[in-house]
Amino acid sequence: MHYPAEADEKRMLATYSRPVAEVRPVLGPEDVIHMQSIAEAVHVEEDILDYVLALVTFTRKHRRVHLGASPRAALALLLAAKARALVKGRDFVLPDDVQVPRALRAGASGADGAGGGARGVGAPTVVAEAVAQVAYRRRR
Repeated sequence: MHYPAEADEKRMLATYSRPVAEVRPVLGPEDVIHMQSIAEAVHVEEDILDYVLALVTFTRKHRRVHLGASPRAALALLLAAKARALVKGRDFVLPDDVQVPRALRAGASGADGAGGGARGVGAPTVVAEAVAQVAYRRRR
C-alpha cells in the first residue's frame, strides 16, 4: 500500500475536516428497487457472458496476480455493464459496456498489492492489460 502525495493528503485534510453539507435524498428506496428491476431486464447475449468470463479469467491467470477477480467480481462487472447500457438508453449490453466501469480502472478490486491481490502491479494495470489483450468474440 502506498501513501498519498503530501499535496493530495493536505487537500484531503482540508476538504474532509469541514462540516458536511446536508444531504437531501433524490431517490427513495422504492425508486432504487424499481431501477434495479429495470436493469435486471437488460438483455445480455451469451457472447457478452463469454467476454466477461474471459476478462476475469485473464486476471486469475495473470503471472503477477496472486488472487484474480472473484465470481462476485464477474457478476458485479456484468451488472455494471447492464446498468451502463440502461443509462445509454439501450435494453441490451455491448462489449463497450463491459470495458468501461470506473471501479475496475481505478483499482477498487483491491489488487493493488495489498491483501493478496497483485504482486507489484496495480489493478488498473491488470485491467488495462485485460481489456487490451482479451478479444471480444461474437458468436455466429
